[in-house]
Amino acid sequence: MRLFHPLLPWYIDVFKSVDNGVTVQDVIMHVYFQLQTQINARHYFNEELRSGTRERITEAYTQRTQGQDQEKMKGIKKVDYLEEKNIFVGLVRTRNGLWEMKTRSV
Repeated sequence: MRLFHPLLPWYIDVFKSVDNGVTVQDVIMHVYFQLQTQINARHYFNEELRSGTRERITEAYTQRTQGQDQEKMKGIKKVDYLEEKNIFVGLVRTRNGLWEMKTRSV
């Protein structure tokens, strides 16, 4: 199962943990662990990422790590690319077989 979000430049691949198919736990765990991944500098400093987007990502990082020095030292994570839209709403299947992650602001 392959997930995407319009604000993320990466796919999130979900693999089944049981023979019958992908479970809700599989989806939640894969999304969580993928979004907790620290990004590489090349994902932040590139020509495709506009300065306004970069500023919103930095603001999301600042908000997420406020008062948490240990977390701040881990740097920007994929979840910060969701900007303020980091509340999971659900999934919608698209025509090409992918699943779009729907999120909203707090």
